[in-house]
Amino acid sequence: MPNNFDPEKMSQKEDQGLSNLRVLHKESLLNTNAELDRTFSEDRAKDMCNFFAEDAGLMFPHTEDIIGRESIQQAFDNIISKYTTDSFSPNRELIDLYERRAHALGSFIEVRTPLNGGPTEKVYGRLLEIWQLSSDDQWKIIRFMTGRYADTEIIKTK
Repeated sequence: MPNNFDPEKMSQKEDQGLSNLRVLHKESLLNTNAELDRTFSEDRAKDMCNFFAEDAGLMFPHTEDIIGRESIQQAFDNIISKYTTDSFSPNRELIDLYERRAHALGSFIEVRTPLNGGPTEKVYGRLLEIWQLSSDDQWKIIRFMTGRYADTEIIKTK
């Protein structure tokens, strides 16, 4: 899947078709998403939940839906209490951009190490993000879903 979520790779022709406001919204969303990725890769659970709307929904594999920013923070705290993220490489495509809403679809590879001393793992996943521009013009995730597209790979350690 091409990484059309990268502002450098967006075609000029596509940008010319967007209104000035939509171009600004797109740039703002691209910047927000880049910060989200940095926050995740740095294992900053408290900061992760700030990218979500108060009543957002999070859907992880093999779990019930997680609703609300506080519950989402607990879910990320739980992950970070078990793993440290060594690298996170998302590849997103901006599917739709409306005046105040956007949809992104993509895949990711996460390399993580269990804090209990187990072997490093490589996780292959997919993601779907639905973003909404809040009343204070900040992009917030209202729905986020991940899934796996391959088995987790165990990386041999020294």
